[in-house]
Amino acid sequence: DPERVYLAGQSMGGNGAWMYAAQQPRLFAAVVPICGYVQPGLEKEVATRLARNELPVLICHSADDSVIDVSASDQMHGALVAAKASPLRYVRYDHAPPPPMSEFSDLVGHGAYELIFRDASLYAWLLRHR
Repeated sequence: DPERVYLAGQSMGGNGAWMYAAQQPRLFAAVVPICGYVQPGLEKEVATRLARNELPVLICHSADDSVIDVSASDQMHGALVAAKASPLRYVRYDHAPPPPMSEFSDLVGHGAYELIFRDASLYAWLLRHR
């Protein structure tokens, strides 16, 4: 369905999801940054662009992320609320596993995608947006 193209990204890909969605919001039905971040100082601009274009946003992060501090998602959530972005959902886990690859086992909390992509409510939320 060409009206249901969703953008998701994890970690550095989460940064890419934020930035690409802000630059090309009409290409996507919704954006899902996971453990992502926006460069400091750009939060308000990114939030304003997303809100202006009414792009649905679902933010996902874990409080115990040892790679990208959860405050990055907290700040973007706050910026989106201030910009009156809607629809907006924030899934903030207390704990997430590390990525499943053994070489990344020390990245505690950075595997929030393991939780969100197994959550049926994500797909129900996405399918509400075109």
